[in-house]
Amino acid sequence: MNTPELSIIIPVYQANSFLRACIESILSQDFQEYELLLIDDGSDDGCEQICDEYAGKDARIFTFHQKNQGVSAARNLGLCRARGEYICFVDADDSLEHTLLSQCMTAVKETSADLLHHGMTEHLWRNGTIINSVSRFQMPFEGFCDLPKLKELVINHYTELSVHVFNYIFKKQVIHELRFEEDLSYSEDTIFVNQALAAVKNCYFLDTFGYQYNARTGSAAHRWQPEILTCYEKTFDTIQNLLKKWDVSNTDNDHVMGPEIMNAYSALLYNLCLPGCHLKLLQKRKLAQQARKTFQIKKYMKLYSTKNLRPLEKAIFLFVKLHMEGLLLFLGTRYERIMTNGDLQN
Repeated sequence: MNTPELSIIIPVYQANSFLRACIESILSQDFQEYELLLIDDGSDDGCEQICDEYAGKDARIFTFHQKNQGVSAARNLGLCRARGEYICFVDADDSLEHTLLSQCMTAVKETSADLLHHGMTEHLWRNGTIINSVSRFQMPFEGFCDLPKLKELVINHYTELSVHVFNYIFKKQVIHELRFEEDLSYSEDTIFVNQALAAVKNCYFLDTFGYQYNARTGSAAHRWQPEILTCYEKTFDTIQNLLKKWDVSNTDNDHVMGPEIMNAYSALLYNLCLPGCHLKLLQKRKLAQQARKTFQIKKYMKLYSTKNLRPLEKAIFLFVKLHMEGLLLFLGTRYERIMTNGDLQN
């Protein structure tokens, strides 16, 4: 069996309404030298049959079934089974524009890039309707860059870099030892991306938005994550490990860490206001105070720009700046509709 140029890994769980459209968007690509790995993570909504159906019709499609273990375990199984020279990930409720893979693979094959980064079009759904679409993760540079240029771009534009693994094409030889953290339900993408950046010697930045990302209320980004602080601490560790390997200055370190820490703190406050968070208000305030101290918010607030923040993010930052997180948590808990409508995406 010939080695495919690209392995596409799709973790599948309870995605019956979207899975066919996702698979069809891959089958309709003008690039065809791939294998498609469908990792069924214990679905019981018919996805398992859909996976088997497509695998039975196309020799490039392989289905693997496992008990429900989470998206990281599903992706890790895909990494173990992947045979392609390059690897990419697609979420089961997203889709790809017709030419995305050919654009990506042309770029990596011409340059032998270790890593390729591309943008996406994010669609915010509410009640079955797209209410807003926006292009995201456009870097200020397009093309191939060596390690010194990559360091410069990451240090100066880290917040513009995607933390989603589906915005990357990875050379398998470079990331073959990397795996997703299976004990985390949040930030596992960010950790993997940071570890991949530490492993590569070059990168190609492609200015395209052909990945169609569907953000829906009720997704992991809009559910309370009890272990969120632990997730952020592990994320910060991987960023620090990356910067340490690159031997960056203290100033550059703060330039990268500041926005990340502020974004994490805002996300924590957002999570504490979600309806799935059953902590009492006093417990929420105590957790926020602990995080404010641990994250050194007073220090990093001075390095934070609100220029590109969304409306709700700006509102949260204002409460943080005024040291009024307690009031924010009180209002957010009382008016949780504001949080659950997905307004962080607007």
